[in-house]
Parts: sequence; structure tokens; C-alpha cells
Amino acid sequence: MGHRFSWFSFETPRQRQRSMEKYERASFPHGAAQKTAVEGLLRQLVPEEKLPLALTCYLSGRDVYRDRYGQSEFERPEERLAEVKEELLTVLHPALKWHWPLYLALIEADAVVGEELNYPSPEALRARAEELKAML
Repeated sequence: MGHRFSWFSFETPRQRQRSMEKYERASFPHGAAQKTAVEGLLRQLVPEEKLPLALTCYLSGRDVYRDRYGQSEFERPEERLAEVKEELLTVLHPALKWHWPLYLALIEADAVVGEELNYPSPEALRARAEELKAML
């Protein structure tokens, strides 16, 4: 009984692994260094959250920000930010819903970061989070 089989999945373990690798490449186009940088910022911004869950919340919000699934079109940037806020509020733990502006500030910064990975400091991200909280 060493085989793992999911009755609700139509992928083999190898296909599932390839899908995860493809998603990770799409999520972090600048490679492992980018993932490490994002994880480091998440640890500083939301230390109360376990890293795997923080990363999941971050990626969920970022997928909406990038409109990866083509679910909606945004005429104004505020619409995009409001939709990301709603996504974050659905995936964040109820006790930590107040973290949504921190995630959103990091998502915004990540959208413009280049290969050199010059992310803003945690203090700058916190300041932007306060602006987002007042704006949305």
C-alpha cells in the first residue's frame, strides 16, 4: 500500500509534480532568489502567520492582481486593488484578516520588481499598507 492515490484527482503523481513546478516557475519568474526574498519579507511583515500559509495567501492575492485567470477586466487600478482585498479577506485566517494591507503592499511591490529583486524595505511596505488601508 505504498502508492498514494487521490480519488478526486485525475493527475498522476508525476503530472501533479509537473503542475506544481510549472506553477512555481510562473509564481517566481526570477527563480529561487525571488521566492527567498518574498518569504523573508513575509516573515517580517506577518510573523504571526506560518510561512506556508502566508505564502499561500500571498500567491492567491497575487494571482488575482495579475488577473491570471482572466476573470475580470479592470478599468481603474482601484478596482484591481479592491478585488485583491476581497480575495485576501477570503483566504486569510479570521484572526489575521487585518493583515490584508500588508499582503497587498507586497503584491504591488512584486508586480514591478525586476531581476535585481530590489524590493522595498519592510518599513516602506508597512507605510504603503497604511495608505492602502485608508484608501480601500
